[in-house]
Amino acid sequence: MPPIKQIVDLMNSQPILKVSIEGHTDNQGTASVNKVLSLNRAKSVALAVAAGGRVIVNSCVRCYSRRILRR
Repeated sequence: MPPIKQIVDLMNSQPILKVSIEGHTDNQGTASVNKVLSLNRAKSVALAVAAGGRVIVNSCVRCYSRRILRR
C-alpha cells in the first residue's frame, strides 16, 4: 500500500489523531532556497493526503532547513 494511502487510512480510522507534516532539507544551497524547498516538500505531502480523501485538520505543516523552524 502506498505511504500516502496508509497515512489517509490511519487518519480516517483515528479522527482525533494530531499529525505534524514536516519538510526537511540538508545544508546544501542557501538558507533561503532551502527554506522554500522544505516548505514546498511539506505542502506537497499535505496536498497528497488531502487528495487521498482526508481533510487536513488537527495537523500542522512545518519546514526545517539549517536548524531553522518555520510555521
